[in-house]
Amino acid sequence: MKKLKKYLKLHIMIPLVGIFGLVGLMFYLSSQNGMQSRRLSRGILKAFSNLTVPDSVKNSFQKVINADFLFRKTAHFFEYFILALLIYFLLRGLKVSIRKSRIITMIGCGLFAITDELHQVFVNGRSALAMDLIIDIIGSISAMILIYFVTNRKRAVATLPKNISK
Repeated sequence: MKKLKKYLKLHIMIPLVGIFGLVGLMFYLSSQNGMQSRRLSRGILKAFSNLTVPDSVKNSFQKVINADFLFRKTAHFFEYFILALLIYFLLRGLKVSIRKSRIITMIGCGLFAITDELHQVFVNGRSALAMDLIIDIIGSISAMILIYFVTNRKRAVATLPKNISK
């Protein structure tokens, strides 16, 4: 019984800490004014390209695509992808049904995405963008699709006969 309680605590505490950490980081990043936000994303992008992109390609890479734009939108997607996973795992750790966990996760991520965009309206040099909201929701939906396929794969394997003759 003691091991079960420890197991349940971990299944609740890890996602909970992750949710608060991620939401706090997202709020901090949304609170930066437009100049600070652009400087940070370009700095991260530059550091990343120094690690991954050969010098001969760097100049043409940044001219061909707007890497800053792509980086920022990809970050939006993965922030909400991870947030959805954390909320879902927290709810499942609390023994909420799979269906209710999916619904609550999508509602929670959607509401947070809306409040995040509205928050940016009040930050100098920032604005609420419908595209960001859509990308956030797509990130959340993608996490739920991943969970759906992973959980259904486990069920499909579990229902296979034990002795399959070839």
